[in-house]
Amino acid sequence: MGLPQFQLLVETKPLKSYQLTGSISLELLDQNFILLAQRAMFWSNERSLLLSDLHLGKANHFIRSGIPLPTAIHEADLGRLELLISHLPVQEVIILGDLFHSDVKEEIEGLKSLMNIYSHLKWTLVIGNHDILNQERYTNMGFKVQYRVHKPPFILQHELEIDFPQEGYQIVGHIHPGISIKGKAKQQLTLPCFYFAKQYAYLPAFGNFTGCVPLKRKVSDQAFAITSERVIPV
Repeated sequence: MGLPQFQLLVETKPLKSYQLTGSISLELLDQNFILLAQRAMFWSNERSLLLSDLHLGKANHFIRSGIPLPTAIHEADLGRLELLISHLPVQEVIILGDLFHSDVKEEIEGLKSLMNIYSHLKWTLVIGNHDILNQERYTNMGFKVQYRVHKPPFILQHELEIDFPQEGYQIVGHIHPGISIKGKAKQQLTLPCFYFAKQYAYLPAFGNFTGCVPLKRKVSDQAFAITSERVIPV
């Protein structure tokens, strides 16, 4: 049995309750979400913060190759994560893969410190293709490690599986989705985005040092571009 053809029901309105500037609230399959300008999504019904593709350590990967980059890039990513946890009624943080870019050292300590501060939360890591560390290292940090999370009507995983036999609307990461916006004088800008199709949704890459891949949007799909200050339906 293939994935069901869900009717996509999306209603947008400015977020007021949590005072996070530039966010949008969204209803999808009778569940309430908040699309956050910090490149994460809060599932209000489950009190779960969903994010993907932090790629912590990617900057140091280039630094070790002789390319000078500011090491504060990943500190800023962890700072945004702490901001969201401290301003939302979060009970669980679910990271949909590619937590670290490869084998890392400094970034593990920074994340461990954050997780220790919020040790009362449930921390779940859905394994992605860049998550190459021994699973025990993740569990020792405090993560519950899974390859997919099934919370009806949603399936949370790293990569999209079109022919996945289990019924559910997939929420995934992996591709670092972007949407191109055209301006005057043939100007074009590609921004990270949330992307909703009939059977699946892509989360933007949470990490600042990740880039994004422009998607060719279908007429039936909806995209929400992310600027430095707000989420914008496009």
